[in-house]
Amino acid sequence: MSQSNVAQSGTKSLESRIEELLMENRRLREEASAFEARASLVSQYEEQRLMDASRFRAILNNNRCGILLLSPSGTVVEVVHPIFGYSQVQLLGHNPSEILLPDSAQPFLADLAYVVQTPGTEHQGEYCIRNAAGESRWVEAILSDRLHDPAILAIVCNYRDITDRKLEDANQSLAQSILQSTDWAILSEDPDGKVLSWNAGARELFGYAPEEIIGKNAGLLLWPERLDGDGKAKLRHKNGSPVAVRLKIAPLLDRHGKLAGRAYVASRVSGPL
Repeated sequence: MSQSNVAQSGTKSLESRIEELLMENRRLREEASAFEARASLVSQYEEQRLMDASRFRAILNNNRCGILLLSPSGTVVEVVHPIFGYSQVQLLGHNPSEILLPDSAQPFLADLAYVVQTPGTEHQGEYCIRNAAGESRWVEAILSDRLHDPAILAIVCNYRDITDRKLEDANQSLAQSILQSTDWAILSEDPDGKVLSWNAGARELFGYAPEEIIGKNAGLLLWPERLDGDGKAKLRHKNGSPVAVRLKIAPLLDRHGKLAGRAYVASRVSGPL
């Protein structure tokens, strides 16, 4: 082979090698670009995950509800969000029944046992607890079985303070008892004059059963004559006869302080008006 042919062959081999190297360089650059894109996506995902975690923690910190993870025996295995002034250290490894009043501890344990023995179920109950300051508070708790959920593997206890609601219910019950047991006629109306409530005393004084008058206009009771200066009035009985009463009127306000109606307390008086 002549020197010319050898040179040409060497040049072709070199050109071929250069082409291979260029192709390899392009491949490596494409892989590097793809790797950078994946790394960017991973970075964005991690940033989003941290933001979501931070947002979730902020929501929990401003949440009035508590979340505990319990073992089947009721031991607290994780404190997601505590309330009532207890720290995580005070709750971890303990059973919530330890801070419940005796009358509530056994029902709670029975409810927990029911949830554990009934896979996938949940149960709602109300219990009385002592907060970290030693005060009694009412809680509403929902126990949910997540023992077979790989992400949880526990009984989830969501609980919230319902003390104000319980006190309001008790006050309403007391008020209703007083309302129905008094001999005075007590009724209320909305701003349009429709009767909202009607107690036994009102039935006795005016003759209407609650179902006959509630929702009707209180003007059914009015007599043409007006109140005098002593708060006395002549109102109308169901049978059309006049009823002499001493009447007191009070405004009913909603939670915003706006007029929601009026309440009337009437007692029978004897003698001429």
